Amino acid sequence: MVKAFPSVPDHWYPSDLQVQAQVDAYIAWQHLNLRTSGSMVFQHVLMIPKMTGRAPNEASIARFRKDLERNLQELASVWLKDRPFIAGQKISVADLLAVTELEQPGTYVI
Repeated sequence: MVKAFPSVPDHWYPSDLQVQAQVDAYIAWQHLNLRTSGSMVFQHVLMIPKMTGRAPNEASIARFRKDLERNLQELASVWLKDRPFIAGQKISVADLLAVTELEQPGTYVI
């Protein structure tokens, strides 16, 4: 198997197919779950009010926060269950994506 980035340490995108599948599965999950709920909280609390000059829509914020809380529970109970990193014992690109998704709403609105 030829790696796309041969100079990058293997743990970032593992050559072990089972670990690689875990990274890929997380990336697919986070795109439709953690990314969506986190960015929607951020948009409704901060961005939309700043751009429109209108007060935040509290009902929308409550709904997206509930989604975000559910996704954070799943991150902890499924993706990080019994391991320090998403794909096991070493950090990977999946962990970097997780941190960026957690940082955005956490910094500004939670």
